[in-house]
Amino acid sequence: MLDRNVESENNVYVSGVLKELDIKEGVTNDGRSWVNGTAYIQVDQDINGEITENVVPIKMFSMQKKKDGSINPNYTRILGYRDSFVSAAIADENTAPSNITVSLGKIDENIYIDRNGKERSTFQISSNFLNNKRPKDDEGATFDITGVFLCSNEEVDKEENPTGRLVIKFGVLSYGGKINVLTLYAEGNAKAHIEQNWNDGDTVRIVGKIKCSQKTESYMEEIGFGEPIKRTRTISSYELIVSGGSATGFQEYNSYDADSIKQACDERLQRIAELREKPKKTTPARNTISDFGF
Repeated sequence: MLDRNVESENNVYVSGVLKELDIKEGVTNDGRSWVNGTAYIQVDQDINGEITENVVPIKMFSMQKKKDGSINPNYTRILGYRDSFVSAAIADENTAPSNITVSLGKIDENIYIDRNGKERSTFQISSNFLNNKRPKDDEGATFDITGVFLCSNEEVDKEENPTGRLVIKFGVLSYGGKINVLTLYAEGNAKAHIEQNWNDGDTVRIVGKIKCSQKTESYMEEIGFGEPIKRTRTISSYELIVSGGSATGFQEYNSYDADSIKQACDERLQRIAELREKPKKTTPARNTISDFGF
């Protein structure tokens, strides 16, 4: 069996129009230079029978120098994207926005603690390799990953009504035996297959589509008296949608050992506990007694 130090397959493909490109440089407290950035790629694709407009963020980062003191080629490459590509945000009538492809991306878990002290987990896509889109590159945003099927549950809405989707917790192993617990969604045939053929703890392969979309909807807000006020709100969907995968769990020789995965999950819980213990920024308390001079 495999232990947690064997990295999972983790492949992301994104191809579309460069909507925005944000690249920043900085220096660490001990004087080392770094560069990071985000490329926002607009992708229109069919997700479960519905054409969805997506804007997929791709994170980039590199230190200027390697441990041996030589220049890191990723650093030079990321800085060069400023001159290599034109985003839709700065394009004009004489210059069209760049069509780019990311074929060496990966998905990682992004955990944070919100203002109420509650653990939140989402995903982040990273790659230091942006290329001009080739004629053979199909527009799309997809992933192909292997890992451990940890558990699944029926999705319910705010009123506790079933939505028809399956919520999956999936463990992807990365460098150093770290586990990334991703949340994925399956419906229709994909949901039926998973429920019938996969078991908790199975090592499986999952392919799917990345959904990073926003839509605006109107609603009426009731007030104390008088006519309700018409408001608008933006609803964001940031999801990994399962479209296919392995028939059943992998054979034992190619599967992750349960005890090793348990160790990785325990370490993840410890990282979350450490996040909770980090000093929180405080803001001055608001004065609840008002003296307006009347």
